Amino acid sequence: MRPLGALFPWQLVGVAVLLLALVVFTPVLLSSGTTPFLTRAELVVDRTAGGNTTNFYVHAIGATVRYQRISMAVATDFNWTGGYPSGALLWAGWQNGTDVVELSLFTIDLPVALFVEATYSGSSSTTTYAGLLAFTITSLGLPSETLDTAVSSTTSGVSVPSTVLISNLPVTILLPVFTGGGLP
Repeated sequence: MRPLGALFPWQLVGVAVLLLALVVFTPVLLSSGTTPFLTRAELVVDRTAGGNTTNFYVHAIGATVRYQRISMAVATDFNWTGGYPSGALLWAGWQNGTDVVELSLFTIDLPVALFVEATYSGSSSTTTYAGLLAFTITSLGLPSETLDTAVSSTTSGVSVPSTVLISNLPVTILLPVFTGGGLP
């Protein structure tokens, strides 16, 4: 009769125990951070060159839960200074959705400030992603037509290019986890 060590070499037993530990503890590690869901929210901005409509889409990446709520608001008729508008914005055009994975807003008016909020809710926690951004189009109809973007100082953690050629759209913006403070 062979010894048990010959049938199950310690190296293989060690690897099997390590894999088992990863399988058991990975869900715990993932749910202990600030984003307990295996998902993210992103804003996609798209426009065709020479077109007069800019499309904004909010949707999930790798969603494991449904949205509890998605909200988008638009503010127009403000001065574009190359940075986020510092004055008060008149929010209009609220678009709200529940249990949806995509919401579209179409606008011709530019510049436009956009507030986006996506809330996920699970059995024991809620996570909200939010962004406050402004967009304008320059060189309308020309080959050098660009989308200029600015992010509000109240939205930390958003990384966007300041200028994108329209021919290089769509651009994807990951929305950060909103951790507190007042929403606009």
